[in-house]
Amino acid sequence: MTGENGGVAGAEGYDELVVECARLVAENAELRALVARLEARIDDLERRMGQNSGNSSLPLSRDDAETRAAAAAKRQSRRTKSGRRQGKQPGEPGTHLARVVDPDRRQRHVPPACRCCGAGVDLQRNRNARLAGSRRSERVLGAGSRSR
Repeated sequence: MTGENGGVAGAEGYDELVVECARLVAENAELRALVARLEARIDDLERRMGQNSGNSSLPLSRDDAETRAAAAAKRQSRRTKSGRRQGKQPGEPGTHLARVVDPDRRQRHVPPACRCCGAGVDLQRNRNARLAGSRRSERVLGAGSRSR
């Protein structure tokens, strides 16, 4: 028996509609769960895509070329030119370990052997040769030949 709308009339039609409605409700719940999983995955992927060496522990090599170029341009724009060179400026006092006129102790550092040939180092002979060489150079130069 058909009703006014062309559908099935009576109890059989009602039971079919209830079953169809239950099936659609279950399918709707499955689709909602699928949408929730996919949204979570999209959020995770977008978060990963937004990571770079500046906002995570990723190395610089993992940044793409566009990101590296943008970071370099940003660094350059933040850095204003002052006309001065990097490092210690001319006229500023330098920092170093100054020599002391009267040290607390003196220590000789002598190698046990020659680094090139491995022969033993004779300190007394080397000292005498150095002294003799400096005296020889004074004799050769003389007093008059120093003023050139």
